[in-house]
Amino acid sequence: MDNKYNGWANYATWRIQLEIVDDYVHMLTNEIAEGQYDDWDWSDVADVADTIRNYVDEVITQDIPNDSLALSYAYAFLSDVDWYELATHAQEYWEENAKQFTACDNCEAPLEIIEGSAPGYCNDCEKLMEVKL
Repeated sequence: MDNKYNGWANYATWRIQLEIVDDYVHMLTNEIAEGQYDDWDWSDVADVADTIRNYVDEVITQDIPNDSLALSYAYAFLSDVDWYELATHAQEYWEENAKQFTACDNCEAPLEIIEGSAPGYCNDCEKLMEVKL
């Protein structure tokens, strides 16, 4: 029997992706591209899965007392999540979206590629280049 839900392994995986992980991966991608995590590595799916699982655990438990029935139910729900699938999806998102980001050729500051801007330079360095010309 196929228990897939909206293209995901199951309802729990889909719901956690929809409610928590999607925004987290987007935020993390932007922060990494801005240079906030120099040692981040998307290549190890187990590390990515652990990072996602830890973040979800923080979100779920932040306002729930440790001895509550609600926390017990939350953990039962999370036990059905396919963390590997979420991590693989996060890796794919990074691969598709990391191309938008690079570093300035002059100062190595994180740089978002914006259509119409000078390739390879941040705004400050682009202005310096214009002055030199």
